[in-house]
Amino acid sequence: MSSMYVRIKRENCTFFFSTDPTENILEIKKQLSTYDLTPEKPESIRLVHQDDVLEDDKTIGDYKIENDGVVYLLFNKDDEWEDVEDQKTAIDAVMKADEE
Repeated sequence: MSSMYVRIKRENCTFFFSTDPTENILEIKKQLSTYDLTPEKPESIRLVHQDDVLEDDKTIGDYKIENDGVVYLLFNKDDEWEDVEDQKTAIDAVMKADEE
């Protein structure tokens, strides 16, 4: 399988992440947890694609995420997961402000 890019979005930040369709979601979360803007523990990260919460033991290919596909990044704060719709709204607001 060949390398691909996935856009991982959160509020006003987009990670352009190089991955492989056979890489499992937990490995991606581990890599994301090394960035300053993310929690240090992979279990505090949730990835969502087309309203599906991506399970750790599955791969990018299992979810049929295409090259340059968008995945949303959510955090567990105070034992509660952020809402993906809130993230989408925040991203839309940032994009709209950038256009003005």
